[in-house]
Amino acid sequence: MSILIGGSGSAGTTLLRVRLNNHPDLFSGTELNFFNKRLLFNDWNKFKLLVMPPNNSIATDGWFPYPGTNLLDGDFRWSADDLNDLIDSSQDIKSFSDSFFKRSLKHNNAKVWVEKTPSNAYCFKYFLKQFNHGKVIHLVRNPYDAVASLVGRGMSEFFAAGIWVYNNSAALTTLKSDRHLSVFYEDLISNPDEILQNIYRFIGVPAAQDEKPILKANTTIDGFSSWGSDPYSDIKPKATSKFNTLSNRQKERIIYALGSFYISSKDMKNNSLEFSNCYELCKFFGYEYKVAKKNYFLSLGGQLLKDAAKRTVKGYPTMPPNYIGRVKISPANI
Repeated sequence: MSILIGGSGSAGTTLLRVRLNNHPDLFSGTELNFFNKRLLFNDWNKFKLLVMPPNNSIATDGWFPYPGTNLLDGDFRWSADDLNDLIDSSQDIKSFSDSFFKRSLKHNNAKVWVEKTPSNAYCFKYFLKQFNHGKVIHLVRNPYDAVASLVGRGMSEFFAAGIWVYNNSAALTTLKSDRHLSVFYEDLISNPDEILQNIYRFIGVPAAQDEKPILKANTTIDGFSSWGSDPYSDIKPKATSKFNTLSNRQKERIIYALGSFYISSKDMKNNSLEFSNCYELCKFFGYEYKVAKKNYFLSLGGQLLKDAAKRTVKGYPTMPPNYIGRVKISPANI
C-alpha cells in the first residue's frame, strides 16, 4: 500500500505527516519532491537519470517548480551508489518506488509508506493510474489563512495565492475516485481523534494504540523557510485564523491576490482542471469568499513579472509561454 499527501502549502500536510508517522504500521519520511513530476510518470526510462541528487534539471510543470529530489535523505537509507543502481535497473516509477521504500519500511517495521509533498497534488491522477493500490489524501485549508502563513514564510502574495489555487485545483482532479480522501485542516485541528480514525480506515490500518517515536525533519524549500509552528506537539483545538492576526493592509493585499489570481485557460485544458480561481474553489469547499476593497494590480503585476523572469532564467517548464498564472484587474468581477 502506498499513500500520497498533497494540497496547498501551509494546509497542515506536515502536521498530518507527523501524526500518521506515529502509527506503527505507517512510515513517512522527509519530503521527496519526487511524485510531483509528471515526466516521471509519463516516460520513466527517458527521464529517470535526472532524479539523482543533486541534479536539479527536472522540475514540476505545476505552479511550484520544486527542482530536483531528496531521494538521498537519510530517512530512506540509500547510498548514492545503491540508488544509482536502483534507478538504472527500474523499468517504471512504480517498480522503483516499491524497491525504494523497502529499506525504510523494514527499518521502521512498517507496512505502508506515506509520502508528503504538497505539490504531489499535481500528479494525483497519474499516481492512482499507475499505483493500483495507491491512495491520495488532499489537505484543504481556508485560503486566507493558508496564504497568510505562506506570506509569513517569505513568499509574495501573488505566488502564495497561486499555490493555494493551483494545488487545490490539481488535487480535485481525482475527487471522484474512491481512493481520494479530502481532509480539512480546520477539522483536523478541532477534532483530531475522529479525523485520524477516519484516515486510518481510509488507508486500511487499525486504530493506533502504541505509537512509535516521531521522526523529525526540518525542510527548507527553494529559499522558503519551513513550518513556523511545531507540528510535532500534540494537536490541540485552538483558533486557526492566521489571517485575522494581520494588519488591515496585509489582509487587503492577500484578499486582492486570491481574488485576482487565476489559472491560464491553456493550463486548464492541458491538465483537465475544473477550477481556475479562488472564487470557484471557495464556493466548492464552502469557505467565505472575500472581495478586495483596494486595488493592488500594479504590485501583483510586478510580482508576476518577477516570478515569470525567475522561471525563464532557471529554465523551468512553466516559463513563458507556458506560464500558468494570470492576474485580473478587478477581482470583484469574477
